[in-house]
Amino acid sequence: MVDSYLPTLLLLDVKPVGATQVDIENVHIQNLNANIESTGENSFEKILALQPDLIISSDIEKSSFEKFSKMAPTIIIPYETYSDVHEEVRAIGQMLGKDTYLYGDGIYKGGQAIYKQLQLTPPKRIKEELIDKGESYKQVSFEVLTDYAGDYIFFDISNGGSLDKNDPVWQSVDAVKKDDVFYLDEKRFRTYDPIAVLNQAEEGADMLVAKKQGQK
Repeated sequence: MVDSYLPTLLLLDVKPVGATQVDIENVHIQNLNANIESTGENSFEKILALQPDLIISSDIEKSSFEKFSKMAPTIIIPYETYSDVHEEVRAIGQMLGKDTYLYGDGIYKGGQAIYKQLQLTPPKRIKEELIDKGESYKQVSFEVLTDYAGDYIFFDISNGGSLDKNDPVWQSVDAVKKDDVFYLDEKRFRTYDPIAVLNQAEEGADMLVAKKQGQK
């Protein structure tokens, strides 16, 4: 349940069970707010009836926090906590587990197909921090993406994740500037078995060939 930041959660593909009537009536989210219950002007009785798993609020009053926290774990984020909307999305995304993951040459997200079958050279830090250590994945802040990105990026959006392609961090990555990003089909790259890995390697090769041909 939220009494603030509703558009931010919807951008992160998180639909709360309830929100204030004012937030639900936001003209910019009318195609996204279906099935979100109104809590009126923040009626504690209505909030309690929704049995929320988490409450996100901008209300800094101690009395409100005490009431909220008796219903569910509560996060208070005062207005103007963040300098801009990009910082707000990243911060709240991290709170909700919408962080960025990097993958090595293990069983996840086509890693074996990309690095072992296609034998693409991993970026230096991917090699040192994942592959050399036998780690399949690593969780990092989105802000450090440029430290790990290679000439090409194979990008997966899954598990409720999202990507703001206008984010200045994303726009600062060389591969993004050159349009050398391949957006993976989550259903085809999430599985790990001999047939899947073979298909993933072939699809990865096709992506690279098509890119090269398009650059001629």
